[in-house]
Amino acid sequence: MNKLMVILVIAFVLFSGVIAAPIEASTRIVKHELGQTEIPAEPKRVVDLVGVLDSLIALDLEVTAAQSEMSWAGFHFAPYVLERHQGAITPIEDIYNPSVELLISLEPDLILLYKNMGDMYDDLSKIAPTVVLSFEWGDIRAGLRELGVIFAQEEKAEEVIEEYDQLARAARNKLKAVVEENEEVMFLRITNKFYRVYNNFGQVGRLLYQDLGFQIMKDYPADKWKKLQQLSLEGLFFYNPDRIFLSTDNGTEAARLLSELEKSNTWKNLKAVKNGYLYDANDFLHYAQGPIGSRILIDQILEEVIIE
Repeated sequence: MNKLMVILVIAFVLFSGVIAAPIEASTRIVKHELGQTEIPAEPKRVVDLVGVLDSLIALDLEVTAAQSEMSWAGFHFAPYVLERHQGAITPIEDIYNPSVELLISLEPDLILLYKNMGDMYDDLSKIAPTVVLSFEWGDIRAGLRELGVIFAQEEKAEEVIEEYDQLARAARNKLKAVVEENEEVMFLRITNKFYRVYNNFGQVGRLLYQDLGFQIMKDYPADKWKKLQQLSLEGLFFYNPDRIFLSTDNGTEAARLLSELEKSNTWKNLKAVKNGYLYDANDFLHYAQGPIGSRILIDQILEEVIIE
């Protein structure tokens, strides 16, 4: 090729914009719990079967469908979620047995699963690229970082975590001024079948005992988050905490159990009840799943505990 031809080729490349405007990749490879998956570079139709809707919205991401909370919370999605998200979100009633027809009709470009749902991976991968998250449930920081990698939003994830940590530290210092160091705190949930007490794992345990520094009952098993004790009235009196955060599920049976509890002498003689250290925690389980809801709860806790 003579010198003139070389010059002409270089000129063509420059003017055609090949060097000035390189083509960006339309997909990315994401490694996860069950291998690796090729996903769109910027997923736009995400189906959340994990319960990380709050964190996805905190990262300014779009969600097409997510787990419904109607059966136990009384609504599909918390009001603050709908206020923050621009478009409609389709509720999925049963994330462990989702309607295949519904998922296909949603035309997702990414499905998010949790590590205990791995048996669904192969079938869902036939519908859309599927990624399995592996963070410890309730650890919103690890969850945000994992989502940050999947969606190439690592910097944004760290910003959200730092903002939340600053708020939590400030709230923890305020609570120290009114809550004695030896006071024991219980999160009590009344379901449609039983009374349940949570330890320091999961979303509520992380919020109360790790982020805000409340003390769990000294005799309560705290090494595994799965150890959620189903207690009788006598069991509640055995722990007899100084403060109780009380949550009641949506439904007539849960309301009946709450009524029976409030009428009992055992309940009336608990330290927390006698001293008026009983707090509304009906929003805790679903709001504490992400940083936005957790911040709302921190403000609520400060108001209830400090201005009581």
